Amino acid sequence: MKPLAVHGGAAEALFWACAGAWGLFELTLRIRTRGGGGRDLSVVPLTLSVPAGLALGVLAARSAGDLALPGPGWWPVVLGLTVFALGLMLRLWAVHELGRFFKYTVVVQADHRVVDTGPYRLIRHPSYTGLLMAEAGLGIALGTWLSIPACLAPPLIAFVIRLLSEERVLAVEPGEPYRSYMSRTRRLIPGAW
Repeated sequence: MKPLAVHGGAAEALFWACAGAWGLFELTLRIRTRGGGGRDLSVVPLTLSVPAGLALGVLAARSAGDLALPGPGWWPVVLGLTVFALGLMLRLWAVHELGRFFKYTVVVQADHRVVDTGPYRLIRHPSYTGLLMAEAGLGIALGTWLSIPACLAPPLIAFVIRLLSEERVLAVEPGEPYRSYMSRTRRLIPGAW
């Protein structure tokens, strides 16, 4: 069966509406949090990695119809968009929990403190986990086995590089409070990594 999200109709329209809404959400968040100082060049590959993953996922879904996920055609769309929505809710919760400390750039602000409440109780980078869940959800919605890793690989690589860099900065300043926080939490997946 051909994946519905890349072969026209309501499923494809829903898929692109969700992807477009996500883009607007991120643009709004970026405008809302601009400033904060510093020239962080890691923002560029991070920003480009998400649409690159989406483009690879769509290409994979269009060319790998014989690798379609099993079952009726709508289940990958529904499951994928549910994972997508949960990922964006996690990202929004993380951004809300950080409040004024959330920035797109890696920057230590005046009176910066370690936030260890909300999703930060369990993982150090729930905002990144949420983005990766959203991207994986779009990969599932595309309906092929190949579309999932194709969507996920570019942002996963970019976010891992970014979070390692971010942790180096935060381990120096605010320093010991962040190093202590690192020792009791995982990076992206509770109990795993």
